Amino acid sequence: MTYRAVTRNRDVVCDRFELGDHGVELYSVEERRPSARRTPSDGEETFLAFVPYENLLSILNEDAARAPDPSIL
Repeated sequence: MTYRAVTRNRDVVCDRFELGDHGVELYSVEERRPSARRTPSDGEETFLAFVPYENLLSILNEDAARAPDPSIL
């Protein structure tokens, strides 16, 4: 999945995020060569950014935004 962390100054696109006590850590995952026996940890993670909750406006699921008929409440 692809996520977009929206802040006041800019957006950061990431593949994975972790919620912490004081903010969100954003990571990018580069996949290794295809294999029949893949696990969720197959791939190399790169730390992109730490965003304090005070600066975070939202985290959006980019895959859901591209769906033909997204249902947003």
